[in-house]
Amino acid sequence: MRVYAINKIISILLPILVIGVVVGVVDAPQNWTMLLVGVSLLGYTHYILGAYYQHKAWRQRSNYRRFLGCFFVLSGLSVGCVVVALTYEILWLVALLTIPYFVWHGYENEHTLYTRTTGQRHSSLLLVGMSLLAVGATLDAFRHTSANFTYSLTYAHGLIPKFTGVLAYFNPYVYGVGSGLMIAGSIMVILVTLRRRSATTIFWSLVSVVLLGWFYIANPLPYIWLFVFLLTYHFLTWGIHYGVVFWPQSQKFMSYLWAHGLVVVGVVIVSIGMSSVTDQFPLGLLNSEFFLGATLVHISTSFLNDPWLQKILRL
Repeated sequence: MRVYAINKIISILLPILVIGVVVGVVDAPQNWTMLLVGVSLLGYTHYILGAYYQHKAWRQRSNYRRFLGCFFVLSGLSVGCVVVALTYEILWLVALLTIPYFVWHGYENEHTLYTRTTGQRHSSLLLVGMSLLAVGATLDAFRHTSANFTYSLTYAHGLIPKFTGVLAYFNPYVYGVGSGLMIAGSIMVILVTLRRRSATTIFWSLVSVVLLGWFYIANPLPYIWLFVFLLTYHFLTWGIHYGVVFWPQSQKFMSYLWAHGLVVVGVVIVSIGMSSVTDQFPLGLLNSEFFLGATLVHISTSFLNDPWLQKILRL
């Protein structure tokens, strides 16, 4: 439990510290770009190394070829989804639907991480409550001007006016829906805490109260802050987990660190190599449509580790 608690504290406080330092200098688009580039690089290390260790584990099983086929089919569907969205100019819709899809992925991952670390099972009601908080807060944050900026770093510049128009249309509704989801989520978390008091439930209750308080004080929440925080929290919590797993074996731990560095360097080199397409920064893989596609591939293929999808696909 102590290892889990330390992991969560670092995963929550470190993104807040970084966001505070960056936007504390100037809360403006140039610093928002820095945050998005940083979270994209961290995301690619999470996606690529996650796929590597996933394949390494499945290679030991007799049905590895079936897994490989499912992996490529899900990857193809994910990339195809973004291509279709770009073709029919509905990238904004895919971006919106990716939010609950990512939260579902995070829900499953929190169960897995808690079980691996503590040997216990997380309260489903607690995680549903936190998921509702995350979705509600993100919906409300779409009212902030930084929401449009977050998805403007794309080669498909013609899609931005349409995305802006969609946000403007839904603005009157997102506050009510977002606040309703956040209140419902907070109530769930507090009910779980009252019924089953533990360090974990009390900790998440405090997080929910702080988030709800921030929601009403900021009105609206800065989308760019929330976007970067939620993604960085997810990436860090798994990065720290495997760092702790590899720590006793110095060679594996150093290889793990070097792998992160190699992925970052590789993504930067490929992105610079794609600069012939456009001279706008950020380049290549750091643009929204590529990162969105990589995110969908990661989420979809990560579900292959979950028993419910293994049962459906007979893995």
